[in-house]
Amino acid sequence: MDPTGFNSGAKAAIGSIRESMAVGKEGAKLITDIQADMRSTVVEQQRNREKERQKQANLGNEQEQRAYRKLLNKQAQEKASNDLKEHILKTHGSKAWQDFLKIKTEVEIQEKADAKLMRKDEQKVSEVFWWCFAASSILTYFLVAM
Repeated sequence: MDPTGFNSGAKAAIGSIRESMAVGKEGAKLITDIQADMRSTVVEQQRNREKERQKQANLGNEQEQRAYRKLLNKQAQEKASNDLKEHILKTHGSKAWQDFLKIKTEVEIQEKADAKLMRKDEQKVSEVFWWCFAASSILTYFLVAM
């Protein structure tokens, strides 16, 4: 066997071994990266479960706090109404209080009527929007089809 041919064959074999080692290192790095991604996904899912448990634990507290604030607001409104009634009765008399109650009822009726009209207007606008959407969809279909 020719020593030059043997040397070139040995060099080619060493080069192949080095390339194989480099590919093996890249494969090992890829596996390590996949394992790290899997681990981070598992950790993130655990954090989400812990957040959900914490949210469930605080849910009663939040509801209780909201109910307490609502109670305080209701009491404040009642106190304000009572103070207003006392003020009107003191300064204007009982006839003015009766007039106030009538006007208050009229205002409430008007506000309900206005709210009803606003809902109707919103519904009309929504209907116009959907009709425009349907018309534009049909128009687009025919423009694209041609």
